Amino acid sequence: KLFQGYDDDVRATDHAWFETTAMHFHCNSQLAKSLVLFKGSGVRDAVWADVHTLHHARAIKFDPARLLWAKDVQAQVTAQRVGLVRIVVRWGELATVERVLSEKRFLCHRGGSHIAAAFQEALTRAVDPAFDVRIIDLLIAHGARPDELNFARLFDDTGDDDPFNVLQRIRQVRDLRFRERKRALKQLQQQQQQRRTSSG
Repeated sequence: KLFQGYDDDVRATDHAWFETTAMHFHCNSQLAKSLVLFKGSGVRDAVWADVHTLHHARAIKFDPARLLWAKDVQAQVTAQRVGLVRIVVRWGELATVERVLSEKRFLCHRGGSHIAAAFQEALTRAVDPAFDVRIIDLLIAHGARPDELNFARLFDDTGDDDPFNVLQRIRQVRDLRFRERKRALKQLQQQQQQRRTSSG
C-alpha cells in the first residue's frame, strides 16, 4: 500500500471529499494485459504503468501526487532489483553465479525479481567477450523467463545503436566471405594460368 487517506481534489467540499487508496501490484507485462482495469465512479482513466520506463511514458498523465507515488514504486523496485545474483552476474564468472544459485544460505537472494534482474543484466553483458554466456542458461534453469524481459532497457543501457554487435558481426561475416571469394577467384585464375602455360 502506497497511500491511503484524504485526496486533495477540487471537487471536495466540507461535507464530501475523496479518499484514495494507492496500491502497488507488481506483475509482468503479459499478466497486466490480461488484467482489465475498470473505471470507477468519477475515475476518468485507469492504466497500468511500467515503473521502469516512467520517464518515457509521456502519454500517461499523472497529477503530481500520483507521479510521486509512481516514483516511490520505481525507487522501491529498483532497490529490490539490485541483489546479490545481479551483482555476481556482473562479474561474469559462471562458478560464482552457480554458487549463489545453489547454496542454501543465499536462498533469500534468489527470488523471482532477483533472477529477472540478473537475467536482464546477463543479456546486457553478453556482448562482452570476457562474459561467460553459460550464465544465461543457468539463470533460465533457475526460473528466468524471457517473456519478462524489458527489451527497451536492453538497448537503453548500452547507449549504442548496435548493443549486441549484430551489425558488426554481419559486417565481419560479409567481409570474411568477400575475402574468401576473392582468394578462391585468385586461386582459380592461377590454376587457369598454370594450365595455359603447361598446355602451351
